[in-house]
Amino acid sequence: MVGIRAHAAHLTLALDAGKQFFATVMRPEGILWLALGLVITFVPVVLIGIFSMRKMRLDFGSVAGMLCGSMA
Repeated sequence: MVGIRAHAAHLTLALDAGKQFFATVMRPEGILWLALGLVITFVPVVLIGIFSMRKMRLDFGSVAGMLCGSMA
């Protein structure tokens, strides 16, 4: 019974923490932070993938495994 109460309290706390999430994200600085996060995450992965396939001549399966492993 204690475990269920602790889980319910944690869930309530987690839901309360995200009350203003969409209001924060839709502000100009929130959109800027999302865009920067996308660029920082996506661009290096794509560049390394292209470089690996074109210059290093690795096959797609090896490149996909390398990129998935780097993001794990």
